[in-house]
Amino acid sequence: MVAELADHLTDCPYELEIVNIDSDPELQSRYAGRIPLLMQDNVLVAEYVLDRDHLAALAGNRNFK
Repeated sequence: MVAELADHLTDCPYELEIVNIDSDPELQSRYAGRIPLLMQDNVLVAEYVLDRDHLAALAGNRNFK
């Protein structure tokens, strides 16, 4: 998912924080079996695969491939 995100947002600035859910019991109980997933401001954006249209809308369609 990280590589796909980078491919689509080549010229759109973003920050990515990768979190290992295994290091936090609360996150593990909440998200185990649902990874990879992408969240923005604690809101689920994508689960398992990126939704290209949703991602484009979040990026404001700026420089979206």
